[in-house]
Amino acid sequence: MDDIFLLDTTLLRLNKIEITAYSHATEDEDKVLTALFNLIPKEIRDNIKLFKQRVKGHYGNDITILRATIPSKIAVSVLKYIAENMNDVEKSVLRASLRLRYDERNNKLYLRFDKQSLYSGKIVVSDSNDIVHLVVSFSGRGGFKEVQELLRNIGLI
Repeated sequence: MDDIFLLDTTLLRLNKIEITAYSHATEDEDKVLTALFNLIPKEIRDNIKLFKQRVKGHYGNDITILRATIPSKIAVSVLKYIAENMNDVEKSVLRASLRLRYDERNNKLYLRFDKQSLYSGKIVVSDSNDIVHLVVSFSGRGGFKEVQELLRNIGLI
């Protein structure tokens, strides 16, 4: 089973990944969708269900929320794909800021990637507003150290 890791005597399960992007009225929705899908291996993109929700912004502007949910059985392959396509500088940024991105209470890892860079095929960690959100949900026993070890084994940090 690819999605369960035994670390010492602790069982940590990767539940799901949610990837969310916001397409504002001034953006090309297809380009935002391309950015979102550039975090997912090509061979499984067709099997991912995409949810779209149209909302109004604070000033009445149109916003489309694009969300893909990656089930546990393929979540590891998505993280491996990201790791394989992220350069060493970005991995070191992620490694240095990992504790800030991990919510131990909810057992979730929050990653933010630059939307423009993703559109051009580059995976760049970002804390700006123009991003694609990726939330990794874990379950089981374990905390920060176990998540850190899992990400290290995958090659993400």
